[in-house]
Amino acid sequence: LATIAIAGLACSVTSAETITVCLDGSCDFTDPAAAAAVATSGDVIEIAAGTYLLENPVLIYGPSVEIRGAVDGKGRPATILDGQGAGQVLAILLAVNETARVENVVITNGLAEFGGGLWIRHSLVDLENCVISGNHAETQGGGMFLKTLPGLPITFDSCEISGNTVSHPKFDSGYGGAGWISEGLVRLIDTEVSGNSAEHSGGGFGMSTEGEIMLDGTRICGNDASDVPSTSQVFGGTITMVMGCIDDSCDCTFDGIDADLNGDNAVNGADLGLLLANWGQPGPGDLNGDDVVGGADLGLMLAAWSE
Repeated sequence: LATIAIAGLACSVTSAETITVCLDGSCDFTDPAAAAAVATSGDVIEIAAGTYLLENPVLIYGPSVEIRGAVDGKGRPATILDGQGAGQVLAILLAVNETARVENVVITNGLAEFGGGLWIRHSLVDLENCVISGNHAETQGGGMFLKTLPGLPITFDSCEISGNTVSHPKFDSGYGGAGWISEGLVRLIDTEVSGNSAEHSGGGFGMSTEGEIMLDGTRICGNDASDVPSTSQVFGGTITMVMGCIDDSCDCTFDGIDADLNGDNAVNGADLGLLLANWGQPGPGDLNGDDVVGGADLGLMLAAWSE
C-alpha cells in the first residue's frame, strides 16, 4: 500500500518545463502572452530575439515563472515586448511563496491608467538586464506601478528606465514618470532612471508614504515634473542610499553608505566581522549614523554585499 501511495505521489508531481517563443513559428508559441497563459510553477519561458507586437498583456498570475529573453552581441536585451500603445505590457501577481524572474527584455509602448509598461502586486520579483522605456500611464506610474508587502522586495538589477511619461488627458494629474511605488521596498541595483516625465510630481519615481526605494550603484537623474519641479527626481516615500545619486544632472557623483569597512573594494565576511565586533556600540559598522551598530546596519551591509 505504501509503495502504491508513493508511486501515486510521484506521478502527481509535474516537472518544470521550458516553453519557447519565437516569431518564425518554429517554437511552442509565437505570442509571449499565450505562452504565459499555460505556464505552471517552475516553468521557464524563453523568448527569442525580436519585436513582439502584443495584442494582450503578458500576465503571470499565480505560479513561479522565469521569463528569459535574448541578448545581442553586446549583452543588451534583444527581446522586445511592445504594447503597441494599446495596453499594458507585463503584469505579475503571484500566489503565496511564489517568485518570478524577468531578464533580458525590453518593455515598451505600453499604456494603462496605472503602470503603463509593468504592473506588479504583492509579489517577490527580480528583473535583470531590462529596459523599461517609452511607456505611458494616465494616473500613476508611466513605466510601472509597484505594490508589494514586507519581505517581498522588487529588485531591478542592471536595468535602464527611461523615456516613460504619465499625464491625464482631461485632468491636471500624473504621478511617477518612471514608476509609482504604492507600498513596499523596491531595490535599484546598477540601474539608471533618467529622461522620464510626470505632469504633476515625481518625474522619476513617485511614492506613497508606505513606499521605499533603495539605491545601490544607481542614478536617478535628468527627469522632469512639470507642476512641481522640486520633485523632478523623486517624490514622497523613503529613500535609502547604499551608493548612488539623485540629481537633475546625470553627471552626478555617487554618494551613500560605504559598507566596505576594510577598504578591499568588496563587501564580504571580513567587513561583517568588523561590524559584529562593534555590535551594540558606536564604531566601524555604524552605517546609518545613529551611533550604535545594530540590525539596521546589518541590513544595509547585506544590501551592499559583493556577489
